[in-house]
Amino acid sequence: MNHQNCPVCRSQDTFVFLKRDRIPIVQNVIFPDRGSAVSVPRGDLHLSCCRSCGFIFNRAFDKKQTIYGNAYDNRQHFSEYFTDYMKEISECLIHKKGVIHSRIVEVGCGDGTFLRLLLSDEQNGNTGIGFDPSYRGPESDCGGRARFVVDYYDQRYAGHGADVVISRHVIEHIIDPMDFLMNIRSSLDKQGDATIFLETPDVRWILENNTFWDFCYEHCSYFSPGSLSAALRIAGFEPVELIATFRGQYMLSVAKPTGDGFGAQVWSEPDEVPELAEEYARHEQDFVQKSRSLLRNASRTSTVSLWGAGAKGVMYANMIDPDAEFISSIVDVNPDKQGGFIPGSGHMVISPDQLAQNGLIIIMNENYIEEIKMRISSTGKAIRLCSVHDIGRQSS
Repeated sequence: MNHQNCPVCRSQDTFVFLKRDRIPIVQNVIFPDRGSAVSVPRGDLHLSCCRSCGFIFNRAFDKKQTIYGNAYDNRQHFSEYFTDYMKEISECLIHKKGVIHSRIVEVGCGDGTFLRLLLSDEQNGNTGIGFDPSYRGPESDCGGRARFVVDYYDQRYAGHGADVVISRHVIEHIIDPMDFLMNIRSSLDKQGDATIFLETPDVRWILENNTFWDFCYEHCSYFSPGSLSAALRIAGFEPVELIATFRGQYMLSVAKPTGDGFGAQVWSEPDEVPELAEEYARHEQDFVQKSRSLLRNASRTSTVSLWGAGAKGVMYANMIDPDAEFISSIVDVNPDKQGGFIPGSGHMVISPDQLAQNGLIIIMNENYIEEIKMRISSTGKAIRLCSVHDIGRQSS
């Protein structure tokens, strides 16, 4: 699909600020051998920014490409830090936002962990149904209070009544975000007091921190607070609150259906995103080249590994070391990824126990530093840890 108009506000005032051709179309699929990993289907990333609302989208995204299915694995609950974060969000919804005695629909439930957290205490009175094409697990759980459907959520399921709709880290994967939001709005037509909780990365954080590894093919829609607010209003919701989550990397929007339905024309501030995008684009290649040089030099005296075989680690490896020349491996705590190979560059995924006695590890997300330090110190290995942001700061 090659959008010219902004998919959110329909403005024609859009501009391409970033082009990457022939990058892997998947980041969260692990392959059994390096040959199949290297020959993964590829696509183009041509990021456009809307000057009117600040929405960023991949105008070269092809939604006919199959990305999600049983092989897709974005589970993060193997990390104690991430598990604590999900518990914190679920407890916020239950205790602060009143998600009790509610019929919950989770759109894009992954492995169902978050829905189960909301339903774990029977006294809260919640029931729920989760939709996800990559879901693997029992059809029902929590004593029958949780049900799961291995499918995308769309108009076919609009008849499911809901007091609460939750969608975490889904909308950034959808090239037609307004269709997605309007489908949810239609499903809530008769629930005037329903609430939607929508969590997604904040593109301002990506641009301000120069995290070039956060732009990938799977993520075709990038929101700022302003563009997310505009999208919700156009789709027939009234934003109530915006909560910064995951130490500012993500944002959680709380919204309610309006009585006007959808299709309203909404004026929105673009959050300075167009200026941030232009500034970022001027320097990205310098960041990539200098980071590559730093790690290549480090590899001459030490083994270099990345910690995290998710979207960040996969994209970083493909941009910094596309031919797997000097990054020796990718470390991940997900046992189902260990022994496999990441798409594109074909680096092998290993467990923390397989690390050499010494070396350098680049941590792909600073939020996990303390957890990783504890894990490494318990092994007695003389391994140096470095945040990928520290590498970026040296490159800027």
